[in-house]
Amino acid sequence: MLFKKLHSVLSKNAGVIVLLLVSLHICRLAFTKQLQLYVHPRYIVFSVVMAICALIIITFGVVHNRKQPKNHDSGTIFSLIVILATLLLVLLKPHVLSSYTSRERSGGSSYVEPGTPKRINLSRNTESVRLKDWVSLINDPTTSTYVLGKVVYANGFVSKVSSSDYFYVSRFIVTCCAVDARPVQLKVYSPGWQNAYSEDDWVNVTGTFIQEPNGEIVIKPSKLEKTDRPVDPYEY
Repeated sequence: MLFKKLHSVLSKNAGVIVLLLVSLHICRLAFTKQLQLYVHPRYIVFSVVMAICALIIITFGVVHNRKQPKNHDSGTIFSLIVILATLLLVLLKPHVLSSYTSRERSGGSSYVEPGTPKRINLSRNTESVRLKDWVSLINDPTTSTYVLGKVVYANGFVSKVSSSDYFYVSRFIVTCCAVDARPVQLKVYSPGWQNAYSEDDWVNVTGTFIQEPNGEIVIKPSKLEKTDRPVDPYEY
């Protein structure tokens, strides 16, 4: 009797259950300020509104279905698999994109935003200059040497480089959602960094830009310290 009832509920309402789980999950992530780990902040309100609309539609759908004659469908196993897969995704702890993803998406080089780098006055305090802005300046031939000797304050996670004397301080740029996130990274010259830090550790780097004999511009740190991951780990 119980199995037949479960069979009926799953077969008839699998889509509704999945939509309900996803909608509630979106609302929970927004309430706990974790939705920004998945979508750009400008889409948070839109995502929540769509989730609430879905919940309203589900409510009306349930009321309507109760008035319909009950019939049994095949496909209970498939429905159960879909529901369990969705439930598993909902229960998984939200996580931040890591150095592994950075390597997979970067191919060993930093993403550079298209277009001309925005004008930044580097003669003043450069503490507010973002990682992606430094990367744009360094990769533009007209401004690359302008950064030499300038003080840089960088916050990001550690990512390995082929040479053990260096590591990348990295963050992700999110345009729409985590799926399209691209890594921006600055190379830091710090022999023996492995003794104090591990990949994916978040660090604050203070230093100056220098040019290597091969022409590459890197950070020579004057201060390097481990820190907690920021509440909002991405750049936009």
